[in-house]
Amino acid sequence: AYGKPVVGSRMGGIPELVVDGETGLLFDAGSAEQLRGQLDQLMLDPALRRRMGHRAKLRAEQEFSLDKHNAGLMAIYESLTNSK
Repeated sequence: AYGKPVVGSRMGGIPELVVDGETGLLFDAGSAEQLRGQLDQLMLDPALRRRMGHRAKLRAEQEFSLDKHNAGLMAIYESLTNSK
């Protein structure tokens, strides 16, 4: 949401949130070498950081907004109340 690319491990729910190569970079959990490589890539390329950060902010606004979250909850509640 702050317009910053994320470097995260391919573990748990992180890959569902970070689109590798678009909103950030992923690395194999436990691989310090891959982590270093991803960090180096971002540190050495300001244009890449800006591009990924911009895409990350757009994705956060579109996919994880309060309105979208509330609409999803309401759809669940309505499906439960209409199933009777």
